[in-house]
Amino acid sequence: MKRIRILLTIEHLMQAQLIRHYLDACEDIETVAESIDPIEVMALVAQIKPDVWIHSWEEDPQLQATLSHLYALNPAMTVVRVNPQESAGYVQIQVSSLESLATILHSTVRDQNIHQVS
Repeated sequence: MKRIRILLTIEHLMQAQLIRHYLDACEDIETVAESIDPIEVMALVAQIKPDVWIHSWEEDPQLQATLSHLYALNPAMTVVRVNPQESAGYVQIQVSSLESLATILHSTVRDQNIHQVS
């Protein structure tokens, strides 16, 4: 089974450790790198071509510029923005195609149904 390769960019150390600990417990997910520096993130995306980039950066022009470069380096990469500051939690997913969106939606609904049955 192919493992999902993750680049993790979570600014708060405790939150980064918690997310990494959870992801490391998933046998089909591998955290391949971590960095909070935008230049290093771009270099890592170019070098390791992660499947998913999970970050906690605020939405701003710098993030948009970084995303433009990242998608040029790795167009198939899925981007997930996590905002642990929200009281109910917040996850924003940016996908590279409608097919990717459909896959995520099907997976999310399937997971919810599994949790409801349990």
